[in-house]
Amino acid sequence: MFQRLDKFGNSRKIVDLVVSDLTSLRKISDGDLKGFIKMVDQVEQCWLDLKKVNLSDELNTANVVSHIEKVLPSLQKRECVIKADEVSLTSNLFPELLKFLQKERKILEYRNSNIRNSSSDKATIHGVHSTVENDTKSEVVKLVKKMSEEQVKNKEFESCIVNLTELVKGLRWNPKEDYFSFIVKVNFSPRVRKIRSGPNLERDEIDIKFPEILTRRMILSQIASLYDPLRLAVPVILQGKILMRSMITKGAASGSNDGGIKWDEPLDTSVVHEWKTFFKELYELEELTFRRPLKPSNALGNPSLIIFSDSSKQAYGACAYVRWQTGKDKFDANVIIAKSKIAPVKQLTIPRLELCGALMAARLRESLVKEFQWEFESVHHIVDSLIVRSQIQKESHGFNAFVAARIAEIQVKTNPREWWWVNTAQNIADLTSKPCTPEKIGKDSAWQNGPKFLTLPISEWPISQKCESELTDRIGITMTVAKVNQDITNLKVIAVE
Repeated sequence: MFQRLDKFGNSRKIVDLVVSDLTSLRKISDGDLKGFIKMVDQVEQCWLDLKKVNLSDELNTANVVSHIEKVLPSLQKRECVIKADEVSLTSNLFPELLKFLQKERKILEYRNSNIRNSSSDKATIHGVHSTVENDTKSEVVKLVKKMSEEQVKNKEFESCIVNLTELVKGLRWNPKEDYFSFIVKVNFSPRVRKIRSGPNLERDEIDIKFPEILTRRMILSQIASLYDPLRLAVPVILQGKILMRSMITKGAASGSNDGGIKWDEPLDTSVVHEWKTFFKELYELEELTFRRPLKPSNALGNPSLIIFSDSSKQAYGACAYVRWQTGKDKFDANVIIAKSKIAPVKQLTIPRLELCGALMAARLRESLVKEFQWEFESVHHIVDSLIVRSQIQKESHGFNAFVAARIAEIQVKTNPREWWWVNTAQNIADLTSKPCTPEKIGKDSAWQNGPKFLTLPISEWPISQKCESELTDRIGITMTVAKVNQDITNLKVIAVE
């Protein structure tokens, strides 16, 4: 404000400067969210500057208002014209326009914010005019289209809104049943100012509108668009990661030095078909539901933490479960979080990959214990590799650098006595290293509730703490005899590992 004042405090000059700022505003293109918000901020600041010196009425002219309307994006311009027809603006031109701009700014900031406010715990929406998330509104539209005209006239859809889900930080949450599900968005249209220019593809449109020309860059943007902070969809997403890796290693296997298929190079027809199948299966994730509360209402005492880990030639991973006692010899388990990584391009042995999975489990345990306010009654780390479990029981300096560094970190973050062995068929972490279809991680599956033995007392679990004597990656000392002296007697042979 004070930058506008000259040394004489000429009020006319102040008004001229403010009006000049407003009439020099540039046209805001459609989709330019930041430009629109910046423009509204500037208009608001000009009005505040004149209000401080009681000159805000000077902006209430047709010249200023018409210029601001001209620079608006097409959508806001249409809404502004509609509002002008509904409301008499005779002597109240600028204030009404400012209110409209402030309201539009608030709506756009809310819709495009990265972190959204948590939804209310009230499952009921009281009427049509309640504020609902953008995607939920589309659900209402679909619902109304399926109803007859008579049902719509009677507003019967209002009662159905209760069962619709609300968006919570990128996931769908049903507040009534208290479960959440994923939102799958597949959209290959080009970006204009970081916003997709076309609509998302529906599930039944994949076969028809799936692009014939596909590149690595296009695929990566689609895989990254699925919001899964707890990695609960790892067994399904893993297939996409493996396909991405195969495109990278394809060139290396043929002796090429360009790192496989380039980012903007069109893919072969066979590869495009594989990705089309993957994206069709991806839509099945929307049908899955995951229980939100980790603690059942009838829980007793403190929970237990169970972390499984496993590996394959393609990937390694870990998944964690919380287990509560709900009665005499009755227990309830639920998945908390999972994690998975693709195996390095430089092929490692299976025992080394299993050890990488065990280290991931140890780091996962450290994070969970730090973040949760619960005091865990016990912690179990379960692997299906006897070699890895035996390595963790040994001193780290007895192994080569790769294995020793990982064993040392595991022993710092966990207690070696917490590590157990289980048969491969009972290790649920197998799903973090081998891709599967969405139906295998659905409601009441072993992925969501853990293996069946978690519902039994610990004494009945099929786990053990046996060790393997023959371990890989050990550092040994080889002794050779160049000359035998027959005069030496009473020689004691000492075995050195």
